Amino acid sequence: IPDTLYIMQVSVENDSYLKLDYVYKPDYTVNNLRLERRDSPSGPWVAIDSASGIGIGNAAGHFGNFNDTSARVHNQSYTYRLVVVDSCNAAVRFSFNTATSIFLVQEYSSTDNRITWNFYDTWLKRVDNYDIFRRVDGVPAAGNLALSVSGSTGSFSEPSTNFDPKAEVCYWVVAHENIGNQLASPLVIYSRSNIRCIVKDPTLFMPNAFNPESATNNRLRPVSTFVDPGEFKMIVFDRWGREIFETADMVSGWDGRINGQIANTGLYSFLVTYKAFDGREFIKRGTASIIR
Repeated sequence: IPDTLYIMQVSVENDSYLKLDYVYKPDYTVNNLRLERRDSPSGPWVAIDSASGIGIGNAAGHFGNFNDTSARVHNQSYTYRLVVVDSCNAAVRFSFNTATSIFLVQEYSSTDNRITWNFYDTWLKRVDNYDIFRRVDGVPAAGNLALSVSGSTGSFSEPSTNFDPKAEVCYWVVAHENIGNQLASPLVIYSRSNIRCIVKDPTLFMPNAFNPESATNNRLRPVSTFVDPGEFKMIVFDRWGREIFETADMVSGWDGRINGQIANTGLYSFLVTYKAFDGREFIKRGTASIIR
């Protein structure tokens, strides 16, 4: 393709904006180049930036870039094209390809850390592979390579039990083009996604009945996952709404006693406040019966 306008890559930079790199190998002078973006597959093309004085191309090509700081890289992917325009702002040539950025999302699970992403589109030689990077509590800043997967793979998961439940585990992917694209040479071509951090939603279950005199199920206490044990509080009330017990101990809970004596059978209400490891606060209200 000796005479072309080609988008070499679109990549998320600093996890905050999209950078588009291009090469132009024309046989005539280009004065104005317009960057257009489409926010959905069927949406309109909208001009978001332009460059003037591009000049005359040569065999090596003219290399340039645009930065799209208006892109919401944590919300969606975007598709771009370049347009050569004349002095009247009319389109006279479009880029050989369009380029769609990679948008990565996380999926919540109590057992797995799972991420999915859309395929990068389009390189002349297509995507060879995606490198998946992981960072735990900010270390290392550049991330560790967790796995390299084929260009036809768009998801990755691993057991959440591999990590401390308090840890912030962040992921991103980097796409690489198959070798042989002479248009982009000698540059190394890649596309980086946004970064997503796995935040586990806490779950907390309270029994609706317990027997203080039983060998099992003899306490009112939660069964929980991803709850910060240092940020737990439970208050128990009698049928008239009077506070009869308070604890910050998730393990011990309430043994069904008031002043050392087993409380009467019947219905009691509780108020539980707790936090996730990232500091989010939750409240749970309910009732539980003492049975014999």
